[in-house]
Order: sequence, then structure tokens, then C-alpha cells
Amino acid sequence: RAGGLVARAARKAARRGTGEGRDAPEPPRTPEPRLDAAGGGSSDRVGWRPSPLSLGDGAGGGSTSGAAAPGNGHGGGHHPESGAPGQLFLSAMREGLVTAWTSQHARLRERARAEAVAEAQANRAGSSDAAGAAAAALPAAGEDAPLSLMALQLLAEAVSEDLALECDAFLPELGKACPPARPLCARTHAAHLAHEAAQALCGQRPSKRMSGAVRALAVVEHQLRDMVTGTPGGGAGHASAEAAEAADPSRIEAPSADTASATISLGLERTLAPVLRSWASGQGGRTLRAMRRSLRGESWTPLSTRELHSASAGDLCASLEQSAHLLVGLDLPDEITRFGLARLAAVAESCLAEFGEVACAPCGGLAALRPLCSPVTLAAALRVLPARDGDPPAPAPVPEEHAAPRWPAAEKLRDALLIATASARPAALKATSIASLCTRAASVAFVRAQRTALSSAMGGALRLDPPPSPGSGEVLAGGVPGSGPDALAEALTFLARKVVWFDLFPALAVRLYSQPPEPAACSLEAEALPALCQAVAQVCDALAGHAQLCRAALFEILREATAAMRFVLLRGGPRRQYAPVHHALFARDLELLADAFVEPRVGGAGLRLTRTQADAVVRPLLNVVMATAMDSSVLIAKFEAAAAAPTPLPEDHPCSLSNLWYTLQMRGDDDAQVFVSDPTRRPAAAESP
Repeated sequence: RAGGLVARAARKAARRGTGEGRDAPEPPRTPEPRLDAAGGGSSDRVGWRPSPLSLGDGAGGGSTSGAAAPGNGHGGGHHPESGAPGQLFLSAMREGLVTAWTSQHARLRERARAEAVAEAQANRAGSSDAAGAAAAALPAAGEDAPLSLMALQLLAEAVSEDLALECDAFLPELGKACPPARPLCARTHAAHLAHEAAQALCGQRPSKRMSGAVRALAVVEHQLRDMVTGTPGGGAGHASAEAAEAADPSRIEAPSADTASATISLGLERTLAPVLRSWASGQGGRTLRAMRRSLRGESWTPLSTRELHSASAGDLCASLEQSAHLLVGLDLPDEITRFGLARLAAVAESCLAEFGEVACAPCGGLAALRPLCSPVTLAAALRVLPARDGDPPAPAPVPEEHAAPRWPAAEKLRDALLIATASARPAALKATSIASLCTRAASVAFVRAQRTALSSAMGGALRLDPPPSPGSGEVLAGGVPGSGPDALAEALTFLARKVVWFDLFPALAVRLYSQPPEPAACSLEAEALPALCQAVAQVCDALAGHAQLCRAALFEILREATAAMRFVLLRGGPRRQYAPVHHALFARDLELLADAFVEPRVGGAGLRLTRTQADAVVRPLLNVVMATAMDSSVLIAKFEAAAAAPTPLPEDHPCSLSNLWYTLQMRGDDDAQVFVSDPTRRPAAAESP
């Protein structure tokens, strides 16, 4: 085959170079030699075929100046009628080789198509379960229709075998007379395969069949690159431009000297990019729809005593992990796999973020409880609360969660605040139990913990969360896991505020210390401590399998309870009036408050706070309570001294302007009342309750 091509091209080049025989009739042509070893097949396939002049010789084929010695592979690109005999010989050789390799590709293509049809029919006849897969593998009608994935894989395998035969048997001999034969062969096959791959892979979904076709194409791509770099005397200088620059192989252009070092490519990354992008988007849409259906019917009960998260959290993480394993299991080339995992990670990020938003914000989230937590709003509401002379004495330990309320006026005030601000429906908040809120927090923590496994499954493409936001993570060693920068913090804060500002609103915000001149009748121990201890016990029971998360929840509840006591002591309204003798009562109640959250020395389960952690929350308020032990005249003197000081004291200092002002407002003696009646003395940081 090689000898016939060389002899024919040489005679043709000699006649054109010397001008002999131009007017004479051309002798009869001999049949064109075939490229396949068997000698079968046809060379006149209908369709496109790359131009040999546009393919170039891979070594300065774009040059148009000067003639070179015959057979040196340089200075190619002259017109056959005006160049030296050596250049005419190379042009004729290129034309013949490209025509032969194009015909060979057409024969391999038709053979692969026929084998794919036969295999698909055999699978369909052998198994009814495989009928759907076999029907999908059947190619479309028409000679130039895109190949099926099965046919594309068979074609790539056939081309790989043919390239091995070319390199072993024919290209060494052809290279002696035509040095650019190797890069020309590589570019011709790359052009055809890039065109076939672009047509066959378009619109497909990732599957094992597609994976097999892509792996076979990747093997051929490596063979073609090795063929270019292994050209004798050529090296990297004979490398061509990318053959798959466009889906239409006829647009292949001759490489210039600047692009001679480009590598052979079938354009698999570019072809599969929209396929993987569409697949990842579809996976994300299906996962989001399934997650939303699961969240609408979620009861927020733990899966078991060891698995505290909800079923929807487990289903979401399992679905995302399965999608990642599916893509990795296809064993696509590394660059293609990394691109697909990056797109899947972006979809997973949106799914995890939406789950965190829903799980951590029941009944409208923190905004629903804001009217009950605002000192200004609450102080104004307490001023209009009517006196309740007929209220019962100190309540017994807290009743069941849905029992009848013991303070009707306080309940009505709380519900009126929520309804007036359109924040949330009181009935929905009443129906939200502490156990369900703990399950929500555990679900958010579980999703956060699973992000590490998901990121590993996605090759590190999934962004890991930053450290927990300031709060419980600062006090607890190691921080607290969460599904986002603020998701778990918001879930724990909602749990704490619901317990303190909604469930215990009558006991803490309304009734605590509300019987002058003897606040001890409504102390913390008598009013709110039993209910608070029961809420702490419920949290410990619900989060018994997650000690770190349980301590974080108790930390938030203690912080909110301390804030409620600060409001009662400093801005509790006109029904509360204190004297210096009440300082011991306040200090003792704060100590009891801390003890309710501290782990017992004997028999503790490790679910509660340490004494150091509890004191870190209570100590600032205890410092403020120290100001209540002073007489009004001393408070006035310290207030005037602090106002004249060049540097103001911090807010938690007992003698700061705001703390002294609030303490004087809570006094019932004449000196204090006269002093605070002058609005010009009010510090800028303090607001009148």
C-alpha cells in the first residue's frame, strides 16, 4: 500500500515539475490502494472530508516563502503548479493519505454502527428488562446520523486498533518519503473522531455507556498525541492545533509556527461540559423538589435515640452523596470529572443552604419573637398592664406544655404583642414543642457534620463552613457544628428565646419581683425557676446523644434568661420598685439561675455546663446587681462623678451611667424620683422605659 502511493505521487510530481506530458492524454489510472488490511470497503463516502492542504504537514505548513529541499518537511503549502518538485510531491502525498485515511474512517464507522445494532438487538431479544437500554442504544436512521454511544465506543476501539497497526507497519515506511505522515495521520483521525464525539455525546446523560465511550475516546486521544510527539525529527514541532476546535471538522486550519506546539485534542471537555452542566442542574432540581416535599410533611422527630436528626436531613445528605458517587463511578477523565463535581457542588450548596433556612426558622424565625425580646417594646407594654390583685399565689411546678395558662392577663399581653406586630401566630408557637426545636437544631448540626463527607466525595469542590459565629462556640471548647455560618446559631437562639420569652413570659417578664414593697414574694425560685428547670430537663432528654450540642443549647437558654432578669431588674416598669435591702435576694436568684444549668458534681451525664461556663454568663449581671445595694444618695453621687469623667465606663460596670440611671429609676424614694424626673440628666445610651 505504501509503495503504490509513493510511486504514483512521485510520477505525478515529476510530470508537473518538468512540464512534460501536460498536453498528452493522461494514462489510465490504476485502482487506488486501500488502507485496510483486508482490502475491502469503499472510498467514496458521501459527506465531508478534510482538505489535505488545510491540514498542513505539521512542520511549518503555513509558510509561503522560499522553496526547500525535497522531502525535508519544511516550506510546505506551495501551490502544486508553482512549487518545486519536492513540494509538489509532499502535496500529492498529503492528498492521497488524507483521502485514504478518510475512507478508512468511513469503513470503521459503518462497521461500528452495524455491530452496535446487532448487539442492541441481541440484548433486547435476550432480556426483556434490557429492552429500554437496548432501544436507547439503537442508532438513528440515515448514514450521516449521529452514532449511538455503543457505536461510538466500538468506533473508538476500532480506530485504536487501526492506529496501532499504522504505527507498527505503515507509518515508519511512509515517514521516509513523507516526514509529516505521522502528524497528518493524527490530525485526520482526530478531526473525524471529534466530529463523531460532538454529535453522539450531545444531549446524553451520564451513564455507564457514555463512560465507556469517553474512556475509549480518551485512549485514542493519548495514542494520537504519542503519534505526534514520536515523529522522527519532528518532536513537539510537528504537533498540530486542536482538531476539535469546532464541531464541524471541515473548519480545521493549518497550524502556524506560533501554534506548532499545540497538542492533539478530541475536545471531550468542551463537548461534555454542557452535558454535565445540564445533568447537575437536573439533579439539583430533583433533590430540591424531594427535599421540599419532605420538609412539608416533616414532623421533626428524631430517627432514634442515637440519631437525633430528622428523616429529611438524612435523605438530603444521602441523595447528594449518591449523586457524587454516581459521577465519580463513571470513571471519566480527571478534568471532566472535576468539572462535573464542581457543578454538582454548586447545586449541593444551594440545597444545603435552603434546608438550613427552613430548619432553623420555624414560625417565622427570630423575627417572630422580636417584639417579646425588645426592651423598649416590652417596657412600654408593661406600663399599660393592669394590676392583678386577684392573681393566685406562686404557681406550682410548671404544668404540661399545653395546659391552661395560670396568668391570663400576661398571656393576653404576650399574644397581643405578637398579633399587633404581625410577627407570628401565638397558636403556632404554642404548638411548637421544645423537643421538635431540639430535633431541628440536631438536624442542622448533622447536615453541617456531613458537609465534610460530601466535600470529600466531591473532590473538595464543596465549600466547608467557616468557624461558628460568636456565641456558644466561643465558650464551648471546639465550637459547635452547624450547617452554615449562622444556621445553627439561629436555631439555638430561637430555641432559647422561645423557652424564655414565650413559654416563661408570664413568670419572668410580668410576674417576677412585681409585688412591691416585698419582691421576695415573687422571687425567681417561687415564680420561674421550676419551669426553667423543667425546660432544661427537656433539652437534656432531647439532646442526650449529642452532649456538645446540648451544652450549646443550654448556654443559649442561660444567656437569654440572664437578659430577661437584667430587663426585670433595670427596666421592669412602674410596678417594680426596689430598695437596697433587696440586693441579697437578687444575688441569690442569680446564683440559683446558674445552678440550674451547672452539671452536678456526682452522677452528671456531661450534658450541662461547667461552673466556669455558667459564671461567664451570669457574672456581668451580678456586677450590675452590686449597684442595687447602694443608697439613692450614693447612686446620685456616683452618677454625677461618672458623668464628669472623661472616659465612660463599660456598660457591664456597676457604676456605668446607664446602669446607675436604670437603678435610680427602679427606686421608690423621693430623692431618686426627683433626680430621674429631670430628662436632661438621662444619658444618651439609656432610654426611658
